[in-house]
Amino acid sequence: MGHSHNGSVAGRVAGGIKDGEPVRSVTGVASSALMVSDVPQAETEAFKKPPASVRAIGTVGFRSTFIFGNGKKRPIADVASRCEIAAMDRLTLRYRYDASFFNPKLDRDDFGYLSIAAEVRGFAGQGGFWAQWQEVKEFGEALAVYPIAEGSFVAAQWGYDMQDGDDLIVRIEVAPADKRGNLLVRFEVAEDHDARNRVRGSFLTTYPDVDAFRLGIARLMDNEIEEAVLMGR
Repeated sequence: MGHSHNGSVAGRVAGGIKDGEPVRSVTGVASSALMVSDVPQAETEAFKKPPASVRAIGTVGFRSTFIFGNGKKRPIADVASRCEIAAMDRLTLRYRYDASFFNPKLDRDDFGYLSIAAEVRGFAGQGGFWAQWQEVKEFGEALAVYPIAEGSFVAAQWGYDMQDGDDLIVRIEVAPADKRGNLLVRFEVAEDHDARNRVRGSFLTTYPDVDAFRLGIARLMDNEIEEAVLMGR
């Protein structure tokens, strides 16, 4: 391979697999990078200073004030306007192929870099890991399962060795959430050189959203779009 990294890496893709069943693994060599933010934006110092106030949903309200020539201040209106901060739950995938994938003069390397960004109710995390393009494509195709049986799930994960504990770097899972047809998305992303730094989360979505995500992954792997997005509800 064209990369020079230490440690063994494995990737798994499981579609409609019940708990306890084995999944196929692929081994090679890789690395990853991660930037994690586990502090809600509303709790940062910038949003604590008066006169602004921030609600959990990310709405900022303020009081407008007019300053007269003599230095006296008079309020014009209370919360006359609002600034809505987009806070939709979502998971975004990007994939960067190795340069050899497009250059027949180079030795072919099937590993590319899979980037993941997740936003859930004001929390956000992003990172990535080296993954074979075939596995990313297979994960997208596995999302075509309908319905996903109760007690089953569609999942993909990447990491070192057995992918347990701190060796697990990236995992995405879609499973039934209730009998009304909602689905639960679970994700986990860790920093490969210090796996204590990791972010986990979950959000609800629907079959139409998962199908749009599946089509997005297919187009992503065909280099037609830059990212595939799974929206929450």
